[in-house]
Amino acid sequence: MVNFLKNYQKIMYSGLVIFAIFSTISISGQLVGSIIALLGWIMKIVYEKKINLEKNSLNLPICLFFLSIVISTLFSPYFENSADRIRSDGEKILLFFLVVIGVKEIKHSKILINILIISAGVESAYILLQYFWKIYLFNVVISKNLLTDRSLGGCLSMVIPITLCLFGILSKFDKKLLALIILIIILFLLLIVNNTRGAWVGVSLVMVILSIIEYKRFLWFFLSIFLIAYFILPFHIKSGTYIRIKSIFEKNSSNLERISFSKEALIMIKDNPILGVGPNNFKYYYCKKHNIKMENFCHKTCHNNFLNIGAEMGILGLCTFIYLLVIFYKNAINKLIEFKGSDNFWLILGIILSISSILTGGMFNYSLDCRTGYLFWFLLGIYVKMTSSNKDSSCGAREVS
Repeated sequence: MVNFLKNYQKIMYSGLVIFAIFSTISISGQLVGSIIALLGWIMKIVYEKKINLEKNSLNLPICLFFLSIVISTLFSPYFENSADRIRSDGEKILLFFLVVIGVKEIKHSKILINILIISAGVESAYILLQYFWKIYLFNVVISKNLLTDRSLGGCLSMVIPITLCLFGILSKFDKKLLALIILIIILFLLLIVNNTRGAWVGVSLVMVILSIIEYKRFLWFFLSIFLIAYFILPFHIKSGTYIRIKSIFEKNSSNLERISFSKEALIMIKDNPILGVGPNNFKYYYCKKHNIKMENFCHKTCHNNFLNIGAEMGILGLCTFIYLLVIFYKNAINKLIEFKGSDNFWLILGIILSISSILTGGMFNYSLDCRTGYLFWFLLGIYVKMTSSNKDSSCGAREVS
């Protein structure tokens, strides 16, 4: 039994590998990977007879954020409905600690990044084959509702920035760089076909930032992407992609509805400033005020991370979340300075831009739920491990390609 318990690290890491493989396409795969990693952590606790959380700058703000969820739930007028949020968000936040504990070295973080982007590329290629040419290998169907799968778009908006930053590592044109270019084109094609506007905005911001940082290295590639999109869209008008892009700037029913959600969220914050209306209760309060049957209302949130947290968890929840982001970005700036000049600089920058991309998209869709929520906390954990030490900052980074 003792010899079996000694394998806790391998089991934790295996779970994280499974998570990375299925991150973009399956929440079930994410959960299986998380459960296996959790099992490994339990084995570690039993074997070492102690609970040891590795110290890092994000532990306190993350714990405070989760505590605000618990407190808001305890005072929620609909406790049973809000209690499910503790389980849901608790699972995602736990993943952060599983990554921090389960990944021992920087090279293991790089392997997980490798697996994440390669799996996303292969899965994206298969989804495109299904969508355009109706090719189904072994009758396996991925993403039946491609055009409305917002989680897929959100996950792509987190994978693409990391993949783009690999250009910073690969400067010589060879098979690896060619493979990387093909991979990025596939990811961008799927992002274009998938009608997630928040993801488009998030990735566009990343492209602007990278063009500013490395003008010569990135701008030509981004111009190529826009040209490809320009020629693809006319053939894809029937799916509504072109119309979807135009709709971002129009006063249509969808945009007006989201404006209404934002206004109602602000009213909820005003009426319940400290603890909010309770986690998961935005839909209930909105439907109640506007005399809408809940079963006929498909929106669970107000489609904005900050407003939704403020409405449901009040100023307490909003302040702890903002505090988490302030600590993260303050640490991120320091780490980018520390790792400047090394290959790991680009990987760390990629993760930071991935987090920034999903937070930007979160201004238009609630992006801390479902697959995007799990991947958000997973990448936050990877960031901590990548920046835990400057040791090995220059070696092994090219393995990522």
